[in-house]
Formats: sequence, structure tokens, C-alpha cells
Amino acid sequence: MFAADNEKGFTLVEAMVATVVLAIGILGVVIMQTRAVGANASAASRTTGTGVAISVMETLKELPFTDANLVQTHATVALMPTSARAAATDAACRQFNAATLAAIPMLANVYRVTGGQVTTIGAGASAGSHVYTIFWAVVDNVLPGGEVPSKTIRIYQTWGTALGGGTSEITTIKYNNVVL
Repeated sequence: MFAADNEKGFTLVEAMVATVVLAIGILGVVIMQTRAVGANASAASRTTGTGVAISVMETLKELPFTDANLVQTHATVALMPTSARAAATDAACRQFNAATLAAIPMLANVYRVTGGQVTTIGAGASAGSHVYTIFWAVVDNVLPGGEVPSKTIRIYQTWGTALGGGTSEITTIKYNNVVL
């Protein structure tokens, strides 16, 4: 049998080339989705970590100006550690641990401390899946007359999750005789 000259259709080679082009396109979409999921998880981890640091910072700001957790740790702001990793090795920095959690009971409903690492307490699949290490440093801002009207507080933290980790630093000022 002979094929007619006007017969239309695809050859096997054309079908294979189209399949390869489609597979490359799908592979690109899969790689893009994988990276998007990783970036989304990283953003969620960073957001949760920032929330923890802000929670600790706000709690420290609520403490009385003369509280033991707000005693000066460094002579000047310039002497404070410049990163969370440096704060972890600075003996002057305070670490959020079981002793400080006992001294700041308002955080006990939110965080659990085990061996120097902080985990979140909560409902849901992600509860306790973020592990934090939190340090803070304090500098008294002394006026020329010797009065201390404010303190600079810097919170340092590192965190780790199954999808990675990160670090952050947050600085705030606590003023004397200001009630929030």
C-alpha cells in the first residue's frame, strides 16, 4: 500500500521532540516550585524568629528599670557584639535560659527552655519545630551628670528548623520612669 500525498500527521521523531520539549518545560516548573517552597519556608522561619525576638524585647522593656535582667553588660554600645554569633561567645551577654525564664514568668506560657535552647509552645503541626538561642546585652546611657535616663537593649538570636536557620539582632531603648 502506498500513502497518499495529502496524508497529514506526525512522525515518530516529531512526537519524541515535542515530548522532550514538554519534559524540559515541566522540569523548569518543578525546579521553580521547589525553590519557591524553600523560600516560603525560610520566610516563615524568619517571621517566627522575629516574633520571638520582639516578644523577648517587649518583655524586657516591661521589666522595672532596675531589674537584674537589665543590669549593664557592656560599657558602650560600640562594645556590644555585632552579631548573634559573636553574642553567643561573649561572656557578658545574658542568655535566655531556664533561670531567666523563671525570673521572667510572663514568657513561661509561650516558650520552653531545654539545655539553653528555646522552643515555642503552641498548637498545630509546627509547634516546637523552631529552636532558638537568645542572648541580650544592655548598655546604660549615662548623662554627663551621672544620671541614667535610658538603657540600650540589643536582642540577639539564632534559630534552626528542619529547612534551615538564621540569625537576627533587634535593638531598642528602655527609658526610666516610663510606664507602658
